[in-house]
Amino acid sequence: MYARYLYILFFILSINVSVSQSLTVKFGEKINYNPEYSAVGFFEQSGEKLLFQKKTNKNCDFIIHVFNSYLKTESKREFSLEGHEYIDIIDFLGQVVLFTSYTNNKHEELRAYLYDNSKGFQLTKILHKEANKQGYKANYVLANQVVNQELHVLVELPFQPSTKEEVRYLKFNNQLQLLAEHYNKLDLICKPKKENDLIISNSGEVLLMKKYWDKINNFYIYKLGESVIKEVELKLKSRNIAAIDYLFNKKNELVISGFFSSPQKYNFEGYFLQKFDEELNLIHKNQYFINQKIINAFKTSKQIKEGDYGLTHFYITSFKQDTSGNHFLMAEHYGKKTVKEERYINRKGFICIKFNKNGNYVWGCPFKTDQLESKNMFGSTFCLNQTVEPIFFYNALENINLRKGVPVEYGVNNFCGVNQISFSAAGIPLNKPLRVDFPDSNQGKFALKPKSIKTNIGHTVLIGLDAIAENSMVVIID
Repeated sequence: MYARYLYILFFILSINVSVSQSLTVKFGEKINYNPEYSAVGFFEQSGEKLLFQKKTNKNCDFIIHVFNSYLKTESKREFSLEGHEYIDIIDFLGQVVLFTSYTNNKHEELRAYLYDNSKGFQLTKILHKEANKQGYKANYVLANQVVNQELHVLVELPFQPSTKEEVRYLKFNNQLQLLAEHYNKLDLICKPKKENDLIISNSGEVLLMKKYWDKINNFYIYKLGESVIKEVELKLKSRNIAAIDYLFNKKNELVISGFFSSPQKYNFEGYFLQKFDEELNLIHKNQYFINQKIINAFKTSKQIKEGDYGLTHFYITSFKQDTSGNHFLMAEHYGKKTVKEERYINRKGFICIKFNKNGNYVWGCPFKTDQLESKNMFGSTFCLNQTVEPIFFYNALENINLRKGVPVEYGVNNFCGVNQISFSAAGIPLNKPLRVDFPDSNQGKFALKPKSIKTNIGHTVLIGLDAIAENSMVVIID
């Protein structure tokens, strides 16, 4: 059995995030932290708030924390589905639904489990069956969003050597009844490992975003129907695409942005942006090399002289639009460094690229953090779900080892503090401490884990964790 809950009072405070916006922070009761589990969802259902923690493997082992509207703990449940593989847990039109894959008599089954506040997860129905072939099984991928009260699912058919990749896509209504099933064959040789995203436009168009490895990364977009309606290969002039992200704008145009690399090696040499209309016609494209200011921020003069142009160990963390339609692409450094024979995770900082509403480059800005941590717990940046302006946050890990403790401007009972980064119109970074006062529990200080949790409450949900990783709490930023 896990340790009993340690109760604290419910706290609410306001923090000044920007000139125009004041946010409210709510803290839940302290609960035992189990490093074998990670938070996969925080949902409100029938007046209760539910934190779903899943064991960090493909299996379906859950701890469910139930809170009332004031985030006071009501109960704790454990749930396990032996032999099931976890696919996703989502809010589907006000109901929490767990989707799993289960091998049954040489078939792969897509199953849906509806969460009931009194009974826990209950099997709703088997949504689909697909025959496994020659030791390979089918895989299910849920779409990125629910549109028009419809759920879309991609079925990756079992791997077959030297054949073209085959997929199905399924469409279900608000009662999880099958409305349509379509078979599509792609003009690509099937790979054992697949990277497919099923994305639904704001108008309900069904698109398949594919990453395909053939000596280099290749990216494709497919418009799916009764057959493949259209195929588009993402291409750049004389460069390879290294990483991408996407969004749909107010015109329902698909906007794709990311970084490109040199033909010789994987690195970030520059950035690009492309726009497609609803028929996947390319209507805008551009690409730019990383400016020297960014290169100088993350490379020494010796490294620049001796090495290749570009940045290594960077990955995309965010691609957003603001209220004016400007685009902001963000990438963060993630590497490793040895100091006195001890291995650390090294985060040198991040870069933010601004494109205007037409998709043209405006500025590129580096921001250095130079942070080291022994465990991947508190590093990285995060954004708030409810803010569309480019405001980013990161934990000030350099404060952890200060002899006099965390400066008062970061708040009380905060063992490292949070920094807020915004940008001027000219791309000048504005960095300032963000005051977050964790509740006084007499049980140690806390910090925010930077990864936000999937939720249906319309606000950002994070986990607060104490310095010795024994206790945690839900943190809601309204």
